[in-house]
Amino acid sequence: MSKTNDDSLRSRTDARTERKTEEARLARLAKALVDMSPKQRLRLDLPDGLADALDEASRMPNARALARQLRVVRRELRDGDVEAVESDVHRLLNPRPRATDTPPSSSPSSKDPIEVWVDQLVDDESIEAFMAEHPHADRQRLRTLLRNHSKAPPKAAKRARLALDAALREAMNQG
Repeated sequence: MSKTNDDSLRSRTDARTERKTEEARLARLAKALVDMSPKQRLRLDLPDGLADALDEASRMPNARALARQLRVVRRELRDGDVEAVESDVHRLLNPRPRATDTPPSSSPSSKDPIEVWVDQLVDDESIEAFMAEHPHADRQRLRTLLRNHSKAPPKAAKRARLALDAALREAMNQG
């Protein structure tokens, strides 16, 4: 094959990859919008067509019907300003703490005890100290979650850390 053919094939592949990445992004955004309560959606500045499609999707009892309606939602997103909707959703779901909500000092002693444990477990990769204080905790589950966090790619590390955090909260609340 000639070099020009290789370049054209590569660019088609790159274009397809970009399209798939964009569609996955739209699918995640559409799912997040459908999962929101109607009250939360009212707080967003959504175009009328998108708002109607989301209302219709929230009434879908059947999984196949919902999948079709999610395609309609993605089409409405594509036709509108995706970045604006995405930033509004992000701002709504991840509010910034107000100045009055922040602790007076950022010293480690003011940290949530579970966050301290998560940091220690992630750094040491050993659960023995935690198990000594909380013997009723599920050792195998904690080891699995810790291993998942250590092997997770950067994009999935946050989710793995949240799963570890939830397991530690559960273990500490049991005891």
